[in-house]
Amino acid sequence: MKCMVCNVINGAEQAHVLRDTDDIIAYRSLTPLTPVHIIIAPKKHIPSLTALTPQDAEVIAKIFLLIPELAREKAIFQCGFRVIANTGPDAGEEELNPHLHFHLLGGTTLTNYLA
Repeated sequence: MKCMVCNVINGAEQAHVLRDTDDIIAYRSLTPLTPVHIIIAPKKHIPSLTALTPQDAEVIAKIFLLIPELAREKAIFQCGFRVIANTGPDAGEEELNPHLHFHLLGGTTLTNYLA
């Protein structure tokens, strides 16, 4: 399967998993850009932010409640962090990773990264 997130979920791709619930997976990025770089995704294969439906609202809310919890655990809650969802090719959404996911970035000053 070409979907990296699905491969992590089904164990075909090794990752350091931080959370694994019935409907969410969170793991350290396989290609980190910052000292703290966590991928948080719904387990349901949603191809992109533009593919969300009202039925996805609960899992998205759970993801956004999990993000500050992970930020606290990684000691970036107080100093600051960034959450990114790339949507579409111009934003950097990759063809090989067609699964909605959020990047939690921190552990360094993020002024050199797009806001």
